[in-house]
Amino acid sequence: MTILTLVPFGIATTLCDNDWKSILIGIASSSLVVLVIETVASIKDYYRLANLSRNYKRIKITNTLDNRHPNGIYEDLTQRYIDKGVSSEITLVYKGEGEYEGGAFYEEGKVKFTICLDKTNPKIGVGAYQYLEKSEGYEIPDLGTYIIQVDTKNTNKIFIYYSNIVPNGLAKGYEIWTK
Repeated sequence: MTILTLVPFGIATTLCDNDWKSILIGIASSSLVVLVIETVASIKDYYRLANLSRNYKRIKITNTLDNRHPNGIYEDLTQRYIDKGVSSEITLVYKGEGEYEGGAFYEEGKVKFTICLDKTNPKIGVGAYQYLEKSEGYEIPDLGTYIIQVDTKNTNKIFIYYSNIVPNGLAKGYEIWTK
């Protein structure tokens, strides 16, 4: 049985019932191939870039000092944070394509941050943080940048360099997070 006569480019063709079935099977199978390729790529992305997603504890936090300090440029704030009862819990939640969102508490208040891993070297990344709320006497907005590096010998450890941008650009230092 003839269904339709098409005339593309001046060439007359006739489609039969079997031709329509072949076209539909071709469309369905190519859709399935695309779906499989996208699923495999998504799984590879997840296993390559999502391995940092979990809860961490801050085991060290420092801040820069001027060059007159006898022990170097960093002041260790870890014990001060422990004494003040500042939570050391940090969360990293994978959002896809190497991007993480997270939250942490600092002496001044609660912070939300985003970190994006480098796709060619997922051991390094950059991000931005911003205080959502601050203790009395501290200024908002307060935001800055993170640079992270996953320890290649111990992938359960992340080093974070932070640098404040607003309000004064003075806070700089590093932290160490562990799983």
